[in-house]
Amino acid sequence: MKHVFISYVRENKERVDWFCKELESYGIKVWLDRNDIDPGTLWEEAIRKAIQEGAFFIACFSKEYNDRAKTYMNKELTLAIDELCLRHTDQAWFIPVKLNECEIPDRDIGAGKTLRSLQVVALYEGWTKGVQRILKVVQPESLSGQEDSASEELGEQLSNRVYSEAFNLARDDDFLGWRQFAKPIWPNARESLVQFGKEELLSQLPENTEPLVDQAVEIISPYISLALAGVESRSERFKDQKSVFDDLLNVSDSKLSHDRTWKNLRYTLRYVYHSLHGALCLDTGQIDLALDLARVKVDGPHAGNLQEVWEKIPLMGWSRLIGGGHCAEGWKYIASAYERWEWLSPIFAGDLEYRTSLVAYYLALHIHELASLVALLREGKSRPPSDRESNLFVPLTFLSEEREINERAILQLHRNPAVTELWSSLDVTRAEMEDFWDSLIRDECKKWVRGVYKWDPPEVHHKHFFENF
Repeated sequence: MKHVFISYVRENKERVDWFCKELESYGIKVWLDRNDIDPGTLWEEAIRKAIQEGAFFIACFSKEYNDRAKTYMNKELTLAIDELCLRHTDQAWFIPVKLNECEIPDRDIGAGKTLRSLQVVALYEGWTKGVQRILKVVQPESLSGQEDSASEELGEQLSNRVYSEAFNLARDDDFLGWRQFAKPIWPNARESLVQFGKEELLSQLPENTEPLVDQAVEIISPYISLALAGVESRSERFKDQKSVFDDLLNVSDSKLSHDRTWKNLRYTLRYVYHSLHGALCLDTGQIDLALDLARVKVDGPHAGNLQEVWEKIPLMGWSRLIGGGHCAEGWKYIASAYERWEWLSPIFAGDLEYRTSLVAYYLALHIHELASLVALLREGKSRPPSDRESNLFVPLTFLSEEREINERAILQLHRNPAVTELWSSLDVTRAEMEDFWDSLIRDECKKWVRGVYKWDPPEVHHKHFFENF
């Protein structure tokens, strides 16, 4: 089987390794100097032969390459250009790619052309699409159908592979292997997300922005899959994945820094992430881990006004980019995630299990918020529920799910010994919760539903939570 020769500078080793793994996962044999030269071999002759006999030559250009005064990659480029001049011009062989923003060298390739005359694949602008474009040339039979569906399928396969390999590394407690494997995933996703923002968000926005959110989620799905693999492993070394939440907020670019849609998108992606994270935590019996993330402090509406995640309205489903900003539409969006995103299929057993765990997560946040009200009442900082307007942060949109799903979610909470942390973490006792429970359900829940939905609520499935607990 013929190979694809990969040329690069050593500063880009991690990203090139990731790129090679992607090609190899599609059955493509890659040739790397550090892996494919046998001991005792004349290495310069081995490289020359590998370039000449290679089915394709891929040159990985980067700013690190541009900064190098001397590099053996230049010798490989010279050998490849010599080979290119002997080949027919109607068939691609030399494929230049950019790993980040950089200049392609203006080297002569004959007939008045230079390397800059060749079509370049900018991987940093979109990892999934970039690999897909290369596969269309290197292995045309691996892709068929429309380009959009092919790109979507490739993204799903990439996320699934990330999840599978990361989970195996975490299960084996291979910390060094995990670090090496994970290192390029977020930089690639971040660069692709920024480029997506420049191309899509700074232009005329469509009336329906949900497809844009879907595209952004697809871009970061390998990073989410990596994090969720750590969560499911339950390993103390890998399960804490709160850093992903910060990473999604801190993606920045000078052209996007003042764009309101970009800000809304980052909040929406964090809503998606903590919802998936929370659902998986409840599915795997790690309610304490879900609560850890839900209690992370984030900036409030005013500078210096920190709020916990569950107190932050845009993070609870009130996204301007989904259904006009109503939390009911935000719930429909995240509740249907398993049906829309096939890369979730290795993570959750099925749609019923996913929805049940998602309801259990939001019900847990809701109970935690009611416990915080009990704590305020005990300290005399709030009036009794019946004497004040309801101002719940956690939406009760999970009540719109089927009775069976709500009942399964309540049972999931009952079976988890750590459920008591929802109130004990606030120094509230179970007796205090039970004392106020009826009035909290009757007044807080019903007022919230009437205020948001403008209609009387359906059955409040968790009103007997403590009676049956």
